Amino acid sequence: MANEFIVSPLTEVLYGTDFNIDGKAVPIRKNVKVPEDDDSNMNVIHRMVDRLLNENDAKRAGRDVEHQPKDELYETIKSNVLACKVFSSRRIGQCYITNKHYGENCKELCEHVFPGAECSLGPMWFFSSLPYHTSSEYLLPFVDVCFNFGEYIVPVRDFPNILAHSDGEKYILVNVPRKSGGVCPGFIRVSEKSMVCYRAKENSRLIHPAYASDGAKIDAYVRVYFNFNGRELELNETDSEFPFTDCMKDLSVKELIVHNPVLSDAFKIGDEQIAGFHTAFEVSAMAAVEWM
Repeated sequence: MANEFIVSPLTEVLYGTDFNIDGKAVPIRKNVKVPEDDDSNMNVIHRMVDRLLNENDAKRAGRDVEHQPKDELYETIKSNVLACKVFSSRRIGQCYITNKHYGENCKELCEHVFPGAECSLGPMWFFSSLPYHTSSEYLLPFVDVCFNFGEYIVPVRDFPNILAHSDGEKYILVNVPRKSGGVCPGFIRVSEKSMVCYRAKENSRLIHPAYASDGAKIDAYVRVYFNFNGRELELNETDSEFPFTDCMKDLSVKELIVHNPVLSDAFKIGDEQIAGFHTAFEVSAMAAVEWM
């Protein structure tokens, strides 16, 4: 069980904020409204995360997002994150966080790779990098949160209980079910780039929720790594942070738990045994704010 909870505005209205489990009070974290005219770095970030969480709440409830005052920086980041996923060309000298132009030879312009790109965009992930000026570097965590929201992904390590299963490593050893009916040794990564993807399964393909059929069931999937011939993992034989393997696949978290009962609480948040996207994203976005 997570040792703290986030309370959405709807939950607060329905149930309040006094929660007790086994007679003990549970700490509550809430997103706080920030005045639109407060321009300090942290308050700008909090204001934008608050807007994104409002969008998340609206999607969870199946309703339209309530009208809010225009926030040019928020809209710029959201639209440019989308543009970087769709188009490989970039405007020379432009910061894609602020839309400011710095000329062709600006040494303070850098490229940012979304941590979740490799997982969600496939082989062409490296074309999705976002150019930014170093003066806007503090906003990169929010940029990544925007990317994750649009891709329906959540970092594995943002699930509150997951790190207890990694024993300080960047991976968790697991049993991997095979199509043949057998099981072989493998692992899941708990690195910055490791994501839980929320997808619909149609005709043996995993489909982004935006393109899935109406009413399609959305499940959580995590990437597992293993050897094709089922041989044991080679642990601690190289300087690599992960054991060497020659295969990987996206496995539903539900099936992962069936073959690894010890992970029964690993993806649990609150009352959700396997947290749905909107719950997991809310926790992840708030965690990102704490690290900023």
